[in-house]
Amino acid sequence: MMCVLRRDLSGEPSATRRSPWPATARFHADGGASVGGVPLAELARRFGTPAYVVDEADSRVVVDNLGEIARLASMVPFGHRQKVLLRVVPSVEAGEHEAIRTGGEDRQFGLSIASGDAAAAVIRVLRQPELELVGLHCHIGSQIRMAGPYEQAARVMVDDLAWIRETAGVELPELNLGGGHGIAYLETDDALDPLTLATAITGAVKERCAELGLAVPRLAVEPGRAISGPAGLTLYRVISVKHHANGTFVAVDGGMADNPRPALYGARYTLALVGHPASALPRPVGL
Repeated sequence: MMCVLRRDLSGEPSATRRSPWPATARFHADGGASVGGVPLAELARRFGTPAYVVDEADSRVVVDNLGEIARLASMVPFGHRQKVLLRVVPSVEAGEHEAIRTGGEDRQFGLSIASGDAAAAVIRVLRQPELELVGLHCHIGSQIRMAGPYEQAARVMVDDLAWIRETAGVELPELNLGGGHGIAYLETDDALDPLTLATAITGAVKERCAELGLAVPRLAVEPGRAISGPAGLTLYRVISVKHHANGTFVAVDGGMADNPRPALYGARYTLALVGHPASALPRPVGL
């Protein structure tokens, strides 16, 4: 989900993968957010025509690799220009599990400045009359509970804006620092405080822009689960209970198909019994 704090910034999109329901989209729109995107092929599949993907007023598309640029340009309706952000690698990683730290050079997200891919992407977008390069984007990880990594990434990304100004002669007006904001799944978990984050990243961006002689860009973040996670729950029905010499196992009507995070990342959740009160004392079970 893409959103911003309204004191200094303006409304941004919200990614549909976190809560892909029309009512949720309307709720975000009422709060100043608009709907964010998914990969181009998925957008084209859902809407039935590539032209519809980009034929929206003031929309943004985040480009993650060189091959997307020409494909995106071919989808832009005649007479339109599509605003584009380039996702670059900030070489800043954070997150509670190795598999969800995504800001490094060897990760799947972003264009590397060190390899020359980011420079090539800037040139390709600027040469496409159907595209307008308006900013940079990064994604450093998921379930990040401290503001420090975002502050570090913010400074790196401002340096990248200055690098583009020097190499391509354009000063980009937008900077998106991505998502991955951590929430509490257990009572003992910490959650990323949005006001602390806002203070840290806006301060870092303004300070570094002043040092480099850049105008402060329009700044966006993507809270994602920080909005939808605390607002909902997943309800499972107990199908059977199996008592074994080594413990008790509970079978429910769900699993990896709807929540792979425990198996992939070792994620843990708070459980509560609903429907009728329990008479037995709490004890560990396998689920």
